[in-house]
Amino acid sequence: MLHLRSTLLAISLFITHSSLLITATDAVTPDAAWSRNLETPISASPILRDLDGDGDLEILISSLIGQVFLLDHQGDTLSGWPKSTALFQRTSPNVGDINGDGKLDIVVGDNDGKLHAWDLDGVAKDGFPIQLQGSIKSVVRLVDLTGNGASELLVHTGASRLYLLDGAGNDLEGWPIDLGGDQDLFGSWAIASTPTIVDFDYDGTFEIAVGSTNDQVHVFNLDGTVVDGWPAQTGDWVYPSITAIDLNGDYELELVAGSGDGKLYAWSASGDTMPGFPVDIDQAIVASVASANITGSKFPELVVADLSGKVYCYSSEGNLLEGWPQAADSGIVGSPIIVDANADGALDILVPSRDNRVHIWQADGTRITTVALTATDWIEATPAAGDLDNDGLLELIYASYDGLIYRTELASPNTQPHTTWASFRGDDSPLIDQSAGDSDRDRLPDQLEYHTFGTLAHSGNDDNDYDGSTNFDEWTAGTDPTSANDRFTVTMILEANEYGTTLGLLWEAHPGRSYQILYTESLATAEVNWQPIGELIHSSQHERIEWYSNDYETPDQCFYSIQVQRN
Repeated sequence: MLHLRSTLLAISLFITHSSLLITATDAVTPDAAWSRNLETPISASPILRDLDGDGDLEILISSLIGQVFLLDHQGDTLSGWPKSTALFQRTSPNVGDINGDGKLDIVVGDNDGKLHAWDLDGVAKDGFPIQLQGSIKSVVRLVDLTGNGASELLVHTGASRLYLLDGAGNDLEGWPIDLGGDQDLFGSWAIASTPTIVDFDYDGTFEIAVGSTNDQVHVFNLDGTVVDGWPAQTGDWVYPSITAIDLNGDYELELVAGSGDGKLYAWSASGDTMPGFPVDIDQAIVASVASANITGSKFPELVVADLSGKVYCYSSEGNLLEGWPQAADSGIVGSPIIVDANADGALDILVPSRDNRVHIWQADGTRITTVALTATDWIEATPAAGDLDNDGLLELIYASYDGLIYRTELASPNTQPHTTWASFRGDDSPLIDQSAGDSDRDRLPDQLEYHTFGTLAHSGNDDNDYDGSTNFDEWTAGTDPTSANDRFTVTMILEANEYGTTLGLLWEAHPGRSYQILYTESLATAEVNWQPIGELIHSSQHERIEWYSNDYETPDQCFYSIQVQRN
């Protein structure tokens, strides 16, 4: 079950009741001397990872004839690679420690439904390949979901089945799940929604979101049960991966996805449609939605590309921004990314297209023509940006049906990754797969940590301002974890009336919170038996709340406390 974020904040009261000018000097072109010819069409996106811990990024990529390559940051094939899978390999490999031995492994699914795993030297892992039902058309997610020190394997197949396996290939209890819908729709050329891992309630236990061909977005708990409020219905298949992003600045994750019905959807964690959505684009959407704060506004924007070749930029409330849409000369299958492409300090939108180009636009829709990103054939794969050689500057890697991997030096600083959307699914990890929301599992939203502390180094259990309330409690209550003068406090008040004196409680309420009054007769036991009084008190604004007791509700002598919940 999905639980509300809550914390017991005890007050034990014992009582008797603009865009920049781009010049020719900014021009950047692919480094032809570096580009590598894999001699086979490439449809899968490159994955950039630091596999050996030396600071340089390695490149993982697969080709359409079924080869999986591991290249160093200079583009040279590493010993033991490539490895072979089935024909029509359209999914990217991924990396994680699947057996908990402290060493990374490379995993990929193929078009025959086989799940392959190798160590970094290219040696097949024991028990692999593993046969699943249906072709594997999405990236295998590798995250330690259970906290046992080893990455589980989360796989969506063309049989419309969602698998969760341990590192030995065994199904976890409650899995696999039949999502319903068409099986292996469009055959070998189809794709499938790569699962997205979130922690909606920041309790350290993850939820799994995925689109399906039965026109729904599903969200499951780790035991395979359905999260309350889901699935959400769309008007057609949902091939894109689900984008998890905080749309309204409350540090709660919303889910965003495009659909074959040509609409852009957004839902809250409870499955409710967000205000302003769905947005009718009127063309089928296969590409996943990219999101970042592109314009410098308070909230992030959404970038979506459709199969006709148009690119749209929407506000977090579903409003089309001025200057959009823009268009490529052919259809778009790969997903947009968002990075600084021309070293002007502003984020740009990069979109791969079947017109043999990666198009680049500024936030206002102005095309950047001084950065030439071209190939001699279709570019279907999502590009990836990262600091390949650890020199503090970004490089861009993109691949094409011409069999080439292209490298472009962007000369842009490798800024804090949380501000960009640098690759497929917005992945900003240089090492391993991560979940959305709370990637370091410390009970604090990543965006809250970056905004408040500028780093992920602090946890929910810390008390940074030494005021007696943990960072998690302060986030729950809506107070400032960096100010000792701002913490959740409750004051006892007394009101004289014709019957005597009535006890009351007074506190500062914050929007998006609910408050439950609790009482207990004793604090002497190991587990205090708190009992609720009345209904939840909801607050939609910053306000002072007064609550007064009734004699019949509580004993003559008791302690009071208030439980704060984020709605």
